[in-house]
Amino acid sequence: MNKISTRFFLLLLFIVCYTINAAAQTVNITNVDAGPYGRRSNIMVPVTLNGCFNIGNRFNLYLSDANGNFSGNGTQIGSFDGFYATFVNGAIPLGATSGTGYRVRIMSTNPVTTSATSNAFTINAVAGTPIDLNSTELNNNEEVFGTCDNATTGAATIPYNISNATDASATVTATITNEITNTSTALTLNANFAAQAAHYTIASKAVAANGTISTRGYLLVNNRPMYNAFDLQVNTACLSSGGNVSIPISNGAPNPTDQTNRSIRNAFPGNIYTIDWGDGSSDPVRVCELLATGAVNHSYNSSSCGEPPIPVGGVTYRNTYGLNILASNSFCNKVGSGAIGAIKVLAQALTDFNIQGQGNNTPLLACVGNVTLRNISDPGDNPNLTSTSCKNPDARYNWYVNGQPVATNRTLAQNLTFPFTAPGSYTVRLELISGSPCQSDPNDPTNFMEKTICVQNPPDPNFTIQGQNTAVTICGPQTITPVNTSTVDQSCQAVTALWTV
Repeated sequence: MNKISTRFFLLLLFIVCYTINAAAQTVNITNVDAGPYGRRSNIMVPVTLNGCFNIGNRFNLYLSDANGNFSGNGTQIGSFDGFYATFVNGAIPLGATSGTGYRVRIMSTNPVTTSATSNAFTINAVAGTPIDLNSTELNNNEEVFGTCDNATTGAATIPYNISNATDASATVTATITNEITNTSTALTLNANFAAQAAHYTIASKAVAANGTISTRGYLLVNNRPMYNAFDLQVNTACLSSGGNVSIPISNGAPNPTDQTNRSIRNAFPGNIYTIDWGDGSSDPVRVCELLATGAVNHSYNSSSCGEPPIPVGGVTYRNTYGLNILASNSFCNKVGSGAIGAIKVLAQALTDFNIQGQGNNTPLLACVGNVTLRNISDPGDNPNLTSTSCKNPDARYNWYVNGQPVATNRTLAQNLTFPFTAPGSYTVRLELISGSPCQSDPNDPTNFMEKTICVQNPPDPNFTIQGQNTAVTICGPQTITPVNTSTVDQSCQAVTALWTV
């Protein structure tokens, strides 16, 4: 019984979690013009989106029957590729019958979600008149106008001539909405429109001589790339603390008329910012993600030592990773010229020493007298971003014996020669004290090395022959037995004698 209950709980938990995740993205249809539409008429379905839709998403538009019923999904009459949209356009099928109860709904593909159905509208079984507006197209998309690079001009506005090529028998009107400021104005066709650094939705409507209508939406993308929203001041990451780096994003109130405004909210919401971290990894990040997190984050696994020089803003940075940011969207493979920054990733310093001549033997043993201790530390990487040197030349060390400082502010190359005046056990500590933002805590285990050195008196070898410790004359043949009378300190390790003749 307990096993069954546990499985049911886990299944219920999965269903609840999945439902919460799916509910994070929704498509909401706002008011659809009530018509009447004709066959081949355009129909614009305005939408608002909640949550972050995924890269590779498509919004598909479906039409019901004349009574508002959807057989299966309904009849697909249009689509819009992307994870950001303010409308989805469709075309009334040639075989549509007359009716006043038609409705539409929208299904997204990534994630899969379905909107509520729209209000009812009318279709008449007569010919409609499609709308045809023209301007500077992006990527040969006849419903998207604008530029891929609004960074090349310092002008407050850019003029776009939006012309009307709809059949002359129809009367065409349009409104244009600045989606950043949420302000709408009537759009004069066949004339220049002064576009701010923003994205716009154009809602057009044609009324044909037979009384049918068409509605069609257009995008005008004129945003700045907004690379300056990324705080690309030189960053330092420490492998000793995970190699983590965070690039803050400015996401305050937008202002499309202020060229100095750095908010990412000025960017086109359909942009994907590809962050190339310089270590072989990259992350595609949507604007909605930047708004949600306020930063882009990465963890490095290796030092930037040895990386080629990177020019940034007239300064050449050395031994750093080059951070490259480039925006794109469904209509532009490249938005603006991109941005570049430098990130210094510092390897961890390791502090160590040994006794000269002993290598890394343990335990450490010495005789009373002067003993040279060698600093064999790795000082870590050089935090200076313009130096050609990889290793940190500014590392400094303090030496301690039994807790007392005996040498301070020593360089890596300066060994310590210390007089051990009496036998016994001594605690020697070598401590890195400066030189790297990643090694600022002297109590960090990588910043110091503490070892015990056992010091004993050197042996005083001596022996006697027939009670004499001086020269003895013996007539042979004769057997002699020397007596070892050496003075030996065996407090650290046993001492053995080697007799030679």
